[in-house]
Amino acid sequence: MKTLKVVGVLVVLLLIIAVIIDRVGVAVAESKIADVLQSKFDLTSSPNVDIHGFPVITQAIAGKYKSIDVTAKDVPVESLGSVDVAVNLRGLRLTLSDAIAGRMQDATADDLHARVTMSDDAIGKALGMKVKIGKLDSSTARLSISTTQAGITIPMEADVKVAVDGNNVALKLTQLKALKVPIPDFISSRIGNVLSSKLVLPKLTGGLKVTDVVVGNGSITAVAEGHDVPLGG
Repeated sequence: MKTLKVVGVLVVLLLIIAVIIDRVGVAVAESKIADVLQSKFDLTSSPNVDIHGFPVITQAIAGKYKSIDVTAKDVPVESLGSVDVAVNLRGLRLTLSDAIAGRMQDATADDLHARVTMSDDAIGKALGMKVKIGKLDSSTARLSISTTQAGITIPMEADVKVAVDGNNVALKLTQLKALKVPIPDFISSRIGNVLSSKLVLPKLTGGLKVTDVVVGNGSITAVAEGHDVPLGG
């Protein structure tokens, strides 16, 4: 009986050691992936990487990972300034040798789900005006904007529909309302043209398509999905 107890304790200790080793391996792998992504996409800060599933060591040896979450803040985009990106990779195929070397050229994911979130500042940069985004419903934003003419500031509210347009986001002005003074026709026409335009998103990797656009308070988020998505290049 005493021998069985000793064996039981040893088994528990071995399992604990295995978990610790696996967790250390996970931390190293997550750090390596984050470094590669930060360098590849010229990010201002290191992205957060979470590798799911246990044990990760066997996933690494097999060259296929069940699920990986990557979140990155302030990803530079020329037309928008910067955006926040959240990506879930399922069935990531990456050989152990490529993972160790930090090579992503041949990496592919069975399924990829991404969210690109554009803040007030990002939308404002794209439109060329200061913007505050409010949510009317999931596909309609109320934008608080203003323009200055002859030293007079004209605050306005604009209701804008958002929709998928290829791999970008289309805006369509449905209502423009002055808050204090009447809006001159030429300003109304100019604002209407600006707010019935397109938000150009970062170029998507092959096999990835924008499937939805969601309005939130202070943001507009584009959702992209794909199957058998190549990650190299």
